[in-house]
This record gives sequence, C-alpha cells and structure tokens, in this order.
Amino acid sequence: MKIIQFIVLYFLFVSTVYAQSNIKKSSRSNDLSAMLNERRNARLKAFIGQNYFKLTNADSILKDIGIDKVKGVNILNFWFANCPPCIVEFLDLVKLGNRFFNNSNFHIISLTYENDSIISSFQRKYSLPFTPMHISKESCVKMNLQNGFPTNILLDSTGAIVLVSAGGSSDSTASSKLFQEVLMPAIDSLLGH
Repeated sequence: MKIIQFIVLYFLFVSTVYAQSNIKKSSRSNDLSAMLNERRNARLKAFIGQNYFKLTNADSILKDIGIDKVKGVNILNFWFANCPPCIVEFLDLVKLGNRFFNNSNFHIISLTYENDSIISSFQRKYSLPFTPMHISKESCVKMNLQNGFPTNILLDSTGAIVLVSAGGSSDSTASSKLFQEVLMPAIDSLLGH
C-alpha cells in the first residue's frame, strides 16, 4: 500500500513541476503540454507492477556487460553526457548511492551509450559511488522503455516495476525533491526501513 502512495505522490509531483515550468507559456501551448504530460503519465503508469525483465528482455543485455543476475532492489538509471537533466540528477544519485552504500540489497545500475572515456570522466568528476556501464543506444532506448533521458526505473526484489521517472528537470531543486520525496521513501519502503 505504501508503494502505491509513493507512486501517486510521484505523479502529483511531476504534474506540479511540469505545470509550474509552463506558467509563462500561452494557454494554447499549456493545453497541448498538459495533454502530452497526461498521456506520458498514463503511459508510465501502465508499466507499474509489470516484470521488467519479461517486458524488456534486459537479462541478455545486462549479461553482456557482466551482470549475470540482478538481485534485491534496484534503480536503473539511463543518461547521456549532453543531457542537462541527466547531469543534475548525478548529485542526487550520489546521495542515494552513499545512503545505501552498505546495503547489499540495493543497487544502482547506471547505463549509458557513452564511451568508456566519457564514463570514466563523469565517474571522477561527480565521485560516483557506482560504476556507469556502456550499452548501445538501441539497448538504452529499449531498456528505458522508450522514455528518453534521464529515466530512472525502480524495481523491487522480484523484478517488478515500482516506479518510473522519465524526463527530469534541469532545476536541481526539483530534481532533489523527486529523489527525496519520491524515490528515497519508495526505496526505504521496499527495503523495509
């Protein structure tokens, strides 16, 4: 039940942030944006509860990069270097990684189509407590459920999708709010904290 509450809070948060970012646009533009936002949220909501690995066949892609079996609670993070919202999220992903660093039941699986040189540069620059891994752009799009970037997908220990966060914000306050008020409580709930 707690997970459903977090999901509802997430959609309310995303809708609020999105609406606030569009205040200065014309009402016609606002109507179109609201309609598109509503469709995106309905699309994301449809993934909740589905088994991620059956839906995406991600097992084979992960196995190719050395992850034989995904265990515990996982957040799959998809990003690329020239994506401002992706970069803003790194600060919150670092906090998330540090908070659960000693918990063997929680893992951040960070995936990008960037080359190893860029990945190493970002890992050093942001002191990432996890190692981003390279997969093809096609695999990123498939595994992030065709949601664009950044995308974060929270999986429970059975591989069921608990939450999908797609898009992101270039505003660090909005990004932090998503992580602190939606993702961290959902992870705490899944881990029994």
